[in-house]
Amino acid sequence: MIAANYDLMKDIEARYREASGLGSRDHYSIFYGPLNKSPILMINANPGGSPANYQVVDVLNGQHEYIEGRNSGPTTRNGAEILTAAMGISTLDDIRKVQVLNRFFRRSPMRPSAANEAMYMQEAKPFLRELIQFIEPEVMIFGGDAGVGLFAKAHAAHMTGGAALMGPNGRSEAVYLREYKLVIPGYRPVVAFGIYHPSKLNGYFRANAIPMLKGRLSELGLV
Repeated sequence: MIAANYDLMKDIEARYREASGLGSRDHYSIFYGPLNKSPILMINANPGGSPANYQVVDVLNGQHEYIEGRNSGPTTRNGAEILTAAMGISTLDDIRKVQVLNRFFRRSPMRPSAANEAMYMQEAKPFLRELIQFIEPEVMIFGGDAGVGLFAKAHAAHMTGGAALMGPNGRSEAVYLREYKLVIPGYRPVVAFGIYHPSKLNGYFRANAIPMLKGRLSELGLV
């Protein structure tokens, strides 16, 4: 196993189980991989799957959702591709050190209602804030641009966004990349990026958004 704070992972998981009333990972998932300090943190919406249909990744023995679990679905597979390209990672195994979390931890095969999502984010909030404090990210990458605003609202954070790179999204356009300044109470300001949802990764995103994201990460001295 790589060096990681497995004791803190076990402690947070035990406290989350008690707070949520969820007794097994059939119904939730907190970690994508071993818990480490990291200048870059990716935040997605929530774990996919349902109690009857999900893939177990043994994060407490060094496994990572973006390596051993990368073929569980397009969001996971594409998230791994985005981070590998944007961070200039040479091997998949280097992803094991990358920190990825979700805005809330309950599994759902479909997106929950807005009311339930807000409730689930409040349930996860103290644990997510504790993890952010431990990881100490300088940059946060949100899978789905709308996730930045949803996170900011749940955590009473202040966000200021810049111009967006737009791209095709069916018959309309969507945000492919937008940079934000995000001020989270009790934590230092961070640079945040909202990106096109990883499940929809396409050629336009690969050709335009990933190079722009990689360039900004390079300017920030992180790759």
